[in-house]
Amino acid sequence: MENTKQLLTFILNNEVYGVDILRIQEIKDVEKCTPIPNTPEWTLGVINLRGSVVPVFDLRKMFFDYESDNGVIIVLRVENNGKTKVVGIVVDSVSNTEFANLDELQPAPKKDGEAKNVFVEGLVSIDGRMVILTDIDKIDFFRE
Repeated sequence: MENTKQLLTFILNNEVYGVDILRIQEIKDVEKCTPIPNTPEWTLGVINLRGSVVPVFDLRKMFFDYESDNGVIIVLRVENNGKTKVVGIVVDSVSNTEFANLDELQPAPKKDGEAKNVFVEGLVSIDGRMVILTDIDKIDFFRE
């Protein structure tokens, strides 16, 4: 079988992104978060997920500086400083599950020889649509 990865695709700023489906814990409607003082503006706060405190980050605000009343929370596992953490990311909507052929992965465009978005693993075409494959571990959720 070819070199494939199953992705959950989601919409963010009218673009299609994909994340490894094995990282996904669940998908939830956006709910009221308990705010945490002195956190970046893209940190919505925390939610209680069956007894666990889960931080929620708005990728729309983090990457594109826009907000919306609509959206969904994707709860997933990330590796941060050698530890697995569960976080929620808010995106515009969830699209589908797709299989990406990693042999066709194109590198992300670079600016001045440097990758501008280190969290972009590359671009892949799925059924004629360009999907931005994310490396979720490289998103610095906890930066100031």
